Amino acid sequence: MKIYKKEELISVSDSSGKVQDFLNVRFLGVRGTIPTPHPEFLKYGANTSCVHVSSFHDGQSEELWFDGGTGIVRESQKSLSRGVLSFHVFLSHLHYDHIFGLTQFAPFFRKDTKIYLYGERKDELSFKEAICGYFRKPYFPLEFTDLPCFPNTIFVELKPGDEVHLQHTKISCASLHHPQGALAYRVWTKDNSKSVVYATDHEHGTSTDEELSQFIHGADLVIYDCSFGHDTYPPCKGWGHSTSAFGAQLCKCSSVKRLGIFHHSPQHEDGYLEDVILKEATTIFSESFLTQEGLVVRI
Repeated sequence: MKIYKKEELISVSDSSGKVQDFLNVRFLGVRGTIPTPHPEFLKYGANTSCVHVSSFHDGQSEELWFDGGTGIVRESQKSLSRGVLSFHVFLSHLHYDHIFGLTQFAPFFRKDTKIYLYGERKDELSFKEAICGYFRKPYFPLEFTDLPCFPNTIFVELKPGDEVHLQHTKISCASLHHPQGALAYRVWTKDNSKSVVYATDHEHGTSTDEELSQFIHGADLVIYDCSFGHDTYPPCKGWGHSTSAFGAQLCKCSSVKRLGIFHHSPQHEDGYLEDVILKEATTIFSESFLTQEGLVVRI
């Protein structure tokens, strides 16, 4: 596994010269709750949750997006400029910080795109109804059905235990402990040799922890909700978020290779992330790092 400040697209070969399957993980938004466009927060990033994963097989890639926070906006514009017209967007849940960016998701405003949206139904609302409810007057000037992409948008309703099989990528999902529920996703290369887990938002302390441990077991990288430190968690207990210390313990006990500390609280400036959040994780699991906008991990 390699970490880059800027993406360097290179082929990874084995001793025979055969190009191996690999995953490229790019962090576009790593903040939780609300964007934080202030100097004290900009080293690790102000945008809310979005992670882009490219799955490579035989020189071809499939592009996946996890959550639609404000981090999705700029990169979706870049993808269109590169000629990408097919988008697979997996939503962990529908709280605002994970869907803020969808109102400015550039592919929605094109007629020539094909968009697959994946997520859970919410009580009496189907997944499609829940998404359409976000694009509704008086909260937004257009109805979702008015968007140019609507005829080419496919809503895929998921539940824990489901699997999605694309051309050369498998995505499995599991339940997280969060108000109104959330899904974790595990992305596998076609040869099943490498995987990354996206697991936010989750609060530890229930039987779901054991299920999550089994779900992430042996993953190359786990991107986990480490919103709080030991001192900031108690007042926020019950809000549906976890700590870097628990994330580190979970990954250590689950034979995970690397922990990506994610969903930084808007309460936490860059200094706190480095001095408290990161240190509390690395004390338990040395292979922990702070996720940062623009960071690329090659698996």
